[in-house]
Amino acid sequence: FLADGVSHWRSTRDSSIRIRRNSPVSAIAQAGRDGASRVMEYDRSLPVADRQVLRRLGVEEALVLPVFADTATEQNVVGVLAFPADDEAEPDYTMRAYADAVASWVTRTGQVADAVSAEDQLSAFRTAEQQRLRELVHEANNPLSIVRNYLHILEIRLRDEPESREQLSMIGSELRRAAGIIAQMRNVPETLTEKAAEIEVSLAPVDLNALVRKVAELSSGLADSKDIELERWLSLGELIIDSDADIIMQVLTNLVKNALEACDDGDTVSIATHASVVRDGQVGVEIVVQDSGPGLPEPVLAMLWEQKSTTKGPEHQGLGLHVVHRFMNAIGGHVDVRTSPESGTAFRLFLPRERTGHQSSK
Repeated sequence: FLADGVSHWRSTRDSSIRIRRNSPVSAIAQAGRDGASRVMEYDRSLPVADRQVLRRLGVEEALVLPVFADTATEQNVVGVLAFPADDEAEPDYTMRAYADAVASWVTRTGQVADAVSAEDQLSAFRTAEQQRLRELVHEANNPLSIVRNYLHILEIRLRDEPESREQLSMIGSELRRAAGIIAQMRNVPETLTEKAAEIEVSLAPVDLNALVRKVAELSSGLADSKDIELERWLSLGELIIDSDADIIMQVLTNLVKNALEACDDGDTVSIATHASVVRDGQVGVEIVVQDSGPGLPEPVLAMLWEQKSTTKGPEHQGLGLHVVHRFMNAIGGHVDVRTSPESGTAFRLFLPRERTGHQSSK
């Protein structure tokens, strides 16, 4: 959105959308007026123009950001940028989307006189965002460290209660994983056309049955709150493969969370493991996440693995599936989906029994 005199913000993509700059209810107007980012969620109380923007973006929620003439001092708002918000999107993808949108905005509006000044503006924008990300990562790690320390104290105090100590240990493990994910925010691509950052894979023996039990335990609160039966059907004994436990954990967490969110009261979500599965001549194992929900609609299914294949609309499905696809490729696995309104949705994860060496994937 660009300033249209002193009265309106005018959309650069749809000239029919204009928003009064002094509107007290428009998130876009407030972001431009206050010079501060805002989250815009679909609500009938929003002005028509804001709702039009959300419909154009195809989302229920958008992040609205002021664009400054001077990114270092954050002075002189020259425009307002709105792009789809997804709290489960990968940090590096989100920041690339931000940078790409700003680059597109600069090019489209002709606010720069030549390519050199455009490059200078984008360079300043990138520098400011890199600094902001470093500060966010640093600040986010401080409360995480405090929580981990208190968990350690609680573990000592509850040394005579094995079940409580086990749950605290599980929470601590998830906090460490969260810290690792936050740390990846530092990896902003060097150029706007750079591909997604490589996924580092650390191979080690992984007991899939134990990992599934952990995911089920961590997901039990959400299942209970929605009155959904969360079942486990595990192969007998240990199910050991050579893979990356953190990556599999993130994949399963995404899929189970999506399944639970897709279901209604009384539905069932199950996680099953199968040993000795052969796919394309390769011996491996399989994990199946099955739900009895409404199934995936055709538009979602057609764009299932794309970075922004779905929105936070009524379906509320598909979030994190781009991450699932990337991570499964990184560890040499495969993911398939079967869905129907009658039987729900099943994601089948095939994982090879053995891998060699240290690998990375884009």
